Amino acid sequence: MLEKPITKQVATNLGNPNNYSLISPSVKLGFLADEEIKQNRTRIENDEERHIRTFTDKETGEVFYEMKPESNPKAQMLLSLFLKGVVNVTDIIKVDNVYYAHKQDFSKIESTENNIVPQLKADMLLLNLGFEDFDHKYYERSTSERDQIIAKQDGLSEHHNLITDEANGKYVFFDFNNPSWQWLEKIKKTRDPEMLEKIFEAKFTNKYFSEDINKDEILETIKNKSTTLLNNYGNLESDAFKQIVKRSEIELSENDRELVLNGIKLRLQTLVKVISKLKPNNNKNI
Repeated sequence: MLEKPITKQVATNLGNPNNYSLISPSVKLGFLADEEIKQNRTRIENDEERHIRTFTDKETGEVFYEMKPESNPKAQMLLSLFLKGVVNVTDIIKVDNVYYAHKQDFSKIESTENNIVPQLKADMLLLNLGFEDFDHKYYERSTSERDQIIAKQDGLSEHHNLITDEANGKYVFFDFNNPSWQWLEKIKKTRDPEMLEKIFEAKFTNKYFSEDINKDEILETIKNKSTTLLNNYGNLESDAFKQIVKRSEIELSENDRELVLNGIKLRLQTLVKVISKLKPNNNKNI
């Protein structure tokens, strides 16, 4: 039975996904032994049960899910850190040589009176178009998709790699697993701004999006968040970008770092450009 204190980086303000940097200096903490874990869960994936080991921090009560090495946790951590403070994403920490995803405590997330649906739809489009992440989905309650929503305790609803508390205006994205961890390789190949423009324009002018009553708010949010990310990570030498690459411990050559950042910048700049040039009646207030 393993029950020994281990040194790990613990998050302060863990429940607030709007903080940019949540990782504090290392402190001594312990995880519950396997035999005492009450929150293990299984998950159906490709028609097979996948056991997810769950750990509870004995001092803080925070819950963490162990991440498999094959899920490329370093790439997931880099994406999580990059988006932190702009998109509500779960934290990923490293304990010794094992990575864990933090389970957000919704009681510690600030409530908002705003309708969160336009916001989370904007975030999903930003993940899709900016970072090649198509592994998160919000199920509409007004459609047959509502049958796929998993009701959880305390009024929470689990969609696909997304948990919401719509009554209190809270949500968080989690699990940047396969295939979304491959975002780095796809981003590095981003070269053609004209092709990106065509793809983004098609996305924002298709019938499905055009009929969304919240399209103006969604576009404005994408544009604002893209601009914020560009301001945060403006160049390869920025301290912020160096910090998150170092913290994730991902192995990137100097050339790869340049390709990744330039690919992200090109996508975000193209998003801003496309949204800005849409007809006024399609993006009023932007």
